[in-house]
Amino acid sequence: WDAATAIDAIADGNRKIYTATTGGNARLTFSTANASSAALQSTLGVPSAADATTLIDWVRSARFGVGNVGIAKSRLGAIETSTPAILTKPGFPIWYVHASSADKARHDAFRTANAGRRNLVLFGAKDGMIHAIQTAPTTMTSTPSGAEAWAFVPPRVASGMIADYTTSLVNGTTEVASFPDGSPTLADYRKADGSFGTAALVGSGAGGKSLLALDVTE
Repeated sequence: WDAATAIDAIADGNRKIYTATTGGNARLTFSTANASSAALQSTLGVPSAADATTLIDWVRSARFGVGNVGIAKSRLGAIETSTPAILTKPGFPIWYVHASSADKARHDAFRTANAGRRNLVLFGAKDGMIHAIQTAPTTMTSTPSGAEAWAFVPPRVASGMIADYTTSLVNGTTEVASFPDGSPTLADYRKADGSFGTAALVGSGAGGKSLLALDVTE
């Protein structure tokens, strides 16, 4: 499957794209319908809903590639050094046999709750998003494989998009300096309440100087 083909084929309104508050503790919908959100405007570093709408439209648009009569531009930006990671259902950790009865019970509950978790290929791209693409081992050549489940714009990346937009407008071509370029690392972890979850750790790499920790348990 080709993720770019699926992303370009889907209606923009059907894509699920998110970001978060500047503190990283609340998810925000990255859409023009949410442009009036003060929290979203703060994350983007823009002063008004109109500015947020303009920026979001630009980020979600097809702005990468050749863009001539024979080759249309794509919504998916270049993948430079972000090696994909595959999220699957959780398995037994190496420490399980040495764990206490309570920790075993908590991890058993975690595995049971997520036994049907769909496989997702996670990677960062130059469009500013960490993409989660569905991949089903038994139906690799047909849906849902290749379809984007969701995409996430790290808040630190989002804050740099207004500068990229301004530079692109002045130069007349897409210029991107803020994007998640690191390779995702997936790890199960224990939360403060003792339950378990799964996190994706993604560095900015060549696209910035930040590290994102994103809970992808569900």
